[in-house]
Amino acid sequence: QSGVRGYPSATWCFHPSFRLLREKLLHSRESVNSVHYHYAGYLPFWHPWEQYWRFYAGQRKTSAAREMVPFEMEALCWVFGPVKEVCAQHGRARKWKTKMDDHYHILLEFEAGISGSLLIELHQPAPFRFANISCKDTSYQFDGARHLVKEFRLADGTWKVHYPPSRRVLGSFDFEEVYYEEMKHFVQALTNKTPFVKTWEEDRHLSNILYASELSRKRGRWIRIDDVEGAYSGKQWT
Repeated sequence: QSGVRGYPSATWCFHPSFRLLREKLLHSRESVNSVHYHYAGYLPFWHPWEQYWRFYAGQRKTSAAREMVPFEMEALCWVFGPVKEVCAQHGRARKWKTKMDDHYHILLEFEAGISGSLLIELHQPAPFRFANISCKDTSYQFDGARHLVKEFRLADGTWKVHYPPSRRVLGSFDFEEVYYEEMKHFVQALTNKTPFVKTWEEDRHLSNILYASELSRKRGRWIRIDDVEGAYSGKQWT
């Protein structure tokens, strides 16, 4: 009513590698067979200047593994569309000083009919971010550590490597440019020059995926995202 506007974070939508994948797959989504995405990190590396059990990422309700589910799903939903249902497992593989879960393993069924999986692990000593995408005649590999996308063509059996335009000569990647593009788009949306790339409904969908995944773990079965839409009261999950 006051005229104040707000937009949800949409960082992955401005990463050149995800933009490349979306551009290549958006008009041929029916040919995508599956997508498997794996994020692996080591929690003590997140904030090396402080002990992990003293900030939010080391707590049970706000654990890093739990937070990373909607964070990484943003890229998957932006490229492959909304999720229809999930089946998931989460727990603790490593001994920590708190009772937090350190991994989420989620099977995904997208509304477009694409099968997929999301693996989040915060107990991996060697961090990485990797995705495999299988299409009818092409395969793609996204490597978030090396900042590149590899494309395999069945027709001639060759690989093509796509580097983001901001990747420098020696292989470094300036992630600040991603944030810069996001903030620039935010300002443009505020000045009515362009609609924002992501809606609050789409952001809520990511939280619904997390909630459905935890409900799946409790009930031991697939959970439809539509069935948990009304489970949030505005203050807490019911």
